[in-house]
Amino acid sequence: DLSQSVFANLPGLPDFRLRAMNRTFFKSFINKCPVVCYTSVLLPVLRQLCPFMLLHMKERWNYLKKVRENPSFDEDNTDSQEVLDDVIIRVMAREYMDTVKAILTSGKASDINNENSNTVDGAAALGLLGELALADGTLSTCMVGTCLSALSWPDSPASSKACNLVELILPR
Repeated sequence: DLSQSVFANLPGLPDFRLRAMNRTFFKSFINKCPVVCYTSVLLPVLRQLCPFMLLHMKERWNYLKKVRENPSFDEDNTDSQEVLDDVIIRVMAREYMDTVKAILTSGKASDINNENSNTVDGAAALGLLGELALADGTLSTCMVGTCLSALSWPDSPASSKACNLVELILPR
C-alpha cells in the first residue's frame, strides 16, 4: 500500500521536520483534496498519519515531563536542548491541533472570514470529512483520543484548541 510505504519512516523524523511536514503538506493536502477523493485517498492517509501523531505527541509530552522533573533542568538556560525541544513540541502540538480541526471541519472552517466557511453562528461545524472520519472506527478513536489527550497537554493554546474540537465532536 502506497500510504504505508510513504509513512514508513515517519518515526525516524526529528520533530522540526515532522512539524514542517504537518504545516506545509498535511494541512494543505486536507484542505485541497477534492470531496470525491475523501474515501479513496484522504481517509487511507489519515488512518496512517493520525494514530502515529497521537502516539508521537504522547511520547514527546512524556519526555518533556520527565525532563522537567529532573533536578538538573534549568528553564533559564535557553541554550539547552530540553528548552528547544519544549518550544518545538509546543508549536508542533498547536499546529497539529489545527490539522485535526481541518480534518473535522473539512478544512473549510479554518478561515472564519471566508464566506464559504463551514460555520454555524461563528463556531466551526463538522464537515463531510469530519463525518467520514468519525464514522471510521480507527480514525474516530484516534480523533477523539487526540482531542482528549490534548486537553491535558501542558500548553494552553493547544488545550484550548482541543477544547473547541471536543465541543464539536461531543454531540456525535
